[in-house]
Amino acid sequence: MASELRVNTLKDAAGANSVAMTYVAGGSAKAWIKYNGTGTIAISDSFNVASITDETTGTTTITLTSSFGNANYSTVATCSDTGAHMQIVDANQAAGSYRQRTLDGSLSLVDDPAVYGNAHGDLA
Repeated sequence: MASELRVNTLKDAAGANSVAMTYVAGGSAKAWIKYNGTGTIAISDSFNVASITDETTGTTTITLTSSFGNANYSTVATCSDTGAHMQIVDANQAAGSYRQRTLDGSLSLVDDPAVYGNAHGDLA
């Protein structure tokens, strides 16, 4: 039998730094990642990310540990400023994964050494 904990506010051990549960449930990133997108790509750190797949130059698929309820969640991505690169998220995201692409100033796909992404929405 599953147990349930019902609270209105969370606080740290000192009783300070409180946060309302509505923020925790609705406003926090449900997934985030930092990875090296050059050479053999590798996750530096992440939350709710099961794996990444190097699709081709400048294109990586992020697979989530816990899927969203549907594909209508919000994603944001960025990367280091090496060579004025910019990061976009592919519009064809699925409930359990999304694709990030790194572009240079001429909009050509390129690899970048520091790529970041996060996703917000309702988990399944």
